[in-house]
Amino acid sequence: MWHDQHLVGLNKIGLMQSLYFERHLKKTLSAAYILGSIVKHQHGRLDQFDTYAEDLYKSIGGISSLELSPNGIIEKIYPLKGHEKAIGHNIIQNDARKKEAKLAIDSKQLTLAGPFQLIEGGIAVVGRYPIFLKTENNSNSFWGFSTVLIYLNELLRTAGIQENNKFEYRLARIHPDTGKTEVIYGHQSLTGLVSSQFKINVPNGEWLLQLRDKTLSSQTPLYYFGIFIALVLALTCSISLFTLMKQPRLLTKLVENKTAQLERMALFDSLTGLANRYEFERQAERLLLSAKHENQEHVLCYMDLDQFKVINDTCGHVAGDELLRQLCQVLKNNVRKSDTLCRMGGDEFGLLIENCALEDAKHIVEFIHVAVQGFRFIWKDKTFQIGISIGMANIDKNVQELTDLISRADAACYKAKGSGRNRIHTFFSDSA
Repeated sequence: MWHDQHLVGLNKIGLMQSLYFERHLKKTLSAAYILGSIVKHQHGRLDQFDTYAEDLYKSIGGISSLELSPNGIIEKIYPLKGHEKAIGHNIIQNDARKKEAKLAIDSKQLTLAGPFQLIEGGIAVVGRYPIFLKTENNSNSFWGFSTVLIYLNELLRTAGIQENNKFEYRLARIHPDTGKTEVIYGHQSLTGLVSSQFKINVPNGEWLLQLRDKTLSSQTPLYYFGIFIALVLALTCSISLFTLMKQPRLLTKLVENKTAQLERMALFDSLTGLANRYEFERQAERLLLSAKHENQEHVLCYMDLDQFKVINDTCGHVAGDELLRQLCQVLKNNVRKSDTLCRMGGDEFGLLIENCALEDAKHIVEFIHVAVQGFRFIWKDKTFQIGISIGMANIDKNVQELTDLISRADAACYKAKGSGRNRIHTFFSDSA
């Protein structure tokens, strides 16, 4: 009876630890999903990889490194230090890795490879997520991989799977090639009173966990004390298991929140909260298509602050940043909700005025111009008046390329500055 009760306690401990291990593994693998979703959202671009990767690296924990591999060739790594030799490595052609890489591409699912010894020390597993982008004919085209390398010891520590005076462990997997059991951590075999074998579901496979209570070699007083401890642990585990049943939903929510947070970082300027240049160009491409196929008319404006450098040089960059924040609010108060206002960089801004003829758009731009002229920036004991030069360009079916469109608005803005600053100029084919 005592033997059976103690085995029940061991089983509950093993089940709890296997669930903790599986939960933490999924949480860490989510970094690959999140990076992949951002690459998809940006249509194959990730210009601020280090920023997003650093955020994931610090917030999720247990990660050795994060990688992006366009066409299977490792191009970006965070942190790079200690991993420099991996840059340029072709995953698809590597004999040791190509099987899992091919499986990821064929299944369009994240795969788990390893564990294996890292060059910089330690043992890691690799989660590799295949990224597919939609083509013009709505088919899927393989872009490459987002990858997360995970420290195995960190996974074990989080789940409490570590050798100690009380328990010894055996963590194994079914090898995908041989079908045989391969020990990943702990003893090759356990003898004595051993818990049941618990399956840990991992991408493209399963791992197996067992534990043994080392104190129960004979029925000494320590034996009965061990039974008592096991029963207490079993009760604790029962409570923990109830909590763990909620974890899949919590993990899904975590991934969704983190993805949304990083996607916002990818699309919006961190200082002003406005759309950034990438998002501006994405929306401009959309308007070009609507002008071409639906015969709609829109306007793109390029805006450059006048004498901004004077404030930066006189009062410092902190004052310059505060000026940009305040001025952005002035701009937002004078555009329509349907329009897209963005910070292109530095003291330059862009505005997309949707479904609006050029003559009507001029009225909106004039309101902006007057509002900026009336704005006063106060910093300590100094007061500054700001000017703004604005270039306008029409978006209609005759404009074919985004680069041409932005160049036209930029040329008009340059013309406005050259005519004495703080002016509005409209691009015409013979005007610049």
